[in-house]
Amino acid sequence: MNRSDSIAKIAPALVKALALIEGAAKTKTNGGFKTKYADLETVIDASRDILTAHGLTLIQLPGACIGGVLNLETILLHESGEYISGEMGIALGKTDPQGVGSALTYARRYAQMAALNMAAVDDDAEAAHGRGANQNARQAPSAPPAPALTVADAKAAIDRYSSIAALEQWAVDNKPATNAMHDDDYALVLAHWKAKRLALSAKVAA
Repeated sequence: MNRSDSIAKIAPALVKALALIEGAAKTKTNGGFKTKYADLETVIDASRDILTAHGLTLIQLPGACIGGVLNLETILLHESGEYISGEMGIALGKTDPQGVGSALTYARRYAQMAALNMAAVDDDAEAAHGRGANQNARQAPSAPPAPALTVADAKAAIDRYSSIAALEQWAVDNKPATNAMHDDDYALVLAHWKAKRLALSAKVAA
């Protein structure tokens, strides 16, 4: 593992982000083994918005292919410039472009899930227990009960906070209620929460 000289800013941001990132739903089926798995797109979608909201991004850079092993570096970068990174190697089954591309996608998926402590969860289990990390994978029930938290109430609560820490704690405390929302309502609340956090971040920077 490599890291910047200081991780004083990236560490708390990463801790808060990981508290909100859930598993990636297994939405794809392996044709050969007939097993389900979470593809790279699902893994990215499950984490990107939360990372961005906390001033983080994940970068993956392919390295040299030496002795049939493809190297990949995964970097967690904070808006402050601080970073944490790690490298992994994956043996190539084939050395043609298709083989390299397949191995790279495989490595990116597992490296990102390891870096963000993400598990691959059964899509059926997600449907049974509520909203999963991949919002599009969840099937809404035909007659869902009214959510306990309305969009208006959520926005009003978000607007009352004057610190990023308190705003993020609200997100953690109200996770069950926001998970129970319809997708459209959840998207409105998430967008409002992000806008409020960006406004608070701007005040802190000023």
